[in-house]
Amino acid sequence: METSTLVYSWIARGIYNLDSQRFQKASLDTRTEGWTETWGNHGEGKSSEESRSEADGIPDGETTNEIDKQSISLQLATPYPQLEIMLTQHRPAWFEQMLLRVADIPHIVRNSNHISNEATGQLPYLTDCTPSKLPVLVGRHQPSNLKRSSNICNNSILAYLQDCRNVNLDKQAGLATDQEQALSKSFQFMIQSELSKILLHARFEDGDAWEQVYRDQYIGASTVQCNEGRGPSSLGKRNWLLKLHGRFQASMERATERRRLPGCGCRGQSISIDQLLERANEAYFAIDRQLLSAAMKQNKTDSKRKYLLGTDEPALVDVLLWAHLAEALCDVHLVVLLASYPRLVEYFEDFYRRYFGQCDAKVDEVCSWKDWNNAQNLENAFQKIPTLSKRDPPQNTAFKNAVDLMQKSSLQKQDLQEVLDAAKEIRTKECIPEPREPPSYLLYRWCMGETSTADQPVTGKESENPIRKKLLRDQARNDQMWISGILGISAVAVLVIQGSAT
Repeated sequence: METSTLVYSWIARGIYNLDSQRFQKASLDTRTEGWTETWGNHGEGKSSEESRSEADGIPDGETTNEIDKQSISLQLATPYPQLEIMLTQHRPAWFEQMLLRVADIPHIVRNSNHISNEATGQLPYLTDCTPSKLPVLVGRHQPSNLKRSSNICNNSILAYLQDCRNVNLDKQAGLATDQEQALSKSFQFMIQSELSKILLHARFEDGDAWEQVYRDQYIGASTVQCNEGRGPSSLGKRNWLLKLHGRFQASMERATERRRLPGCGCRGQSISIDQLLERANEAYFAIDRQLLSAAMKQNKTDSKRKYLLGTDEPALVDVLLWAHLAEALCDVHLVVLLASYPRLVEYFEDFYRRYFGQCDAKVDEVCSWKDWNNAQNLENAFQKIPTLSKRDPPQNTAFKNAVDLMQKSSLQKQDLQEVLDAAKEIRTKECIPEPREPPSYLLYRWCMGETSTADQPVTGKESENPIRKKLLRDQARNDQMWISGILGISAVAVLVIQGSAT
């Protein structure tokens, strides 16, 4: 592994707690009262009875109600709707958002310009402030004492919702047989251990894509988000210090993710992008065949689309697959690969329209929090369908947010598959830059005596051209005269200096 990757990841772990491992797990059974709690409750020179406050004489239930009223009065000043559950994200937390929507749990989504939190580590994190209960703060990768029903996802937010909110999507979808459970686990493992790793490799290991696309997204997310009334166009007007902070955060997260990836930084074991795309293509083909099998088993009279395992309601594997597709559609490599699978794109669109589509305010009384969440997702700097080349800016800017496109498809009469086909056509015509050779490698080639293309002899008709030969002779003669003149002038100057000194 490269030394720079290890150093940067160590700095990221110390400053940002990106690995979520800085603290020890707290016990949920017993709690020892701190000395400041007992000593601080006694006044100087007063007994414990004299130092009791007015709140000590109020019953616990009334005290809790008073605290809840004060909290509500403070929360009313915020611009977003007030709900018990809030999900804070840096990059869109599609898995957690879709999980909450399928489970029909109202929640608020807020963008953050920080990549991590001291208490929970890498974002996203969820806060649950249910009245009359202790507040809960849990991160996606935060160690906890919660019992996970599935070790494949390894998601603490999912574990909390399963244990404390009774979220069970497999039971809700009707997965009862052992065969269905085994098939669900197999696809979960494929998505989490194969496709997600390929996505991270393509995002952080491709230097050209990182320099041209992803780093700018991190800078935009670090400077624009959480600033009301500011859009991506105001990025150039922001303070240079915020941009520097965004670059630093981008470098730290990239180093951390590269350290986690298997084989990253190893010169002899690195995996090329083409090999990764071949593996991703095989996985997408298997998922596409499964969707086709589920559609063939569907009754012709039933117009409702079946999900991955042939169920009428989405299971946990469907949420995991949809979240991956939402990320892959914003990847410069996988977005072109997905253009060859219209069934997967249609599956993604139908899933999105059902749970993220525009709601009717006359029918849905809780439409305000959905509109707020949709607006937060649209404002997120990571939600773009980018292209690698920057040679033709008008064509690149024509690709709008994938999510924005689907939300307004009823007005624009445009389908996501058409946009993906256009993106694939443009990407195939683009001149993707060749990987740059480091200066150390160029110096090594020069030291080993390798001649450049300019020094190599020209063969064929060019060498037999008399005009070209005359030009080469004149150029060589001029060079020799110029060098001789410089040497003569230098010798005369040295003699004059020595003569004046004597």
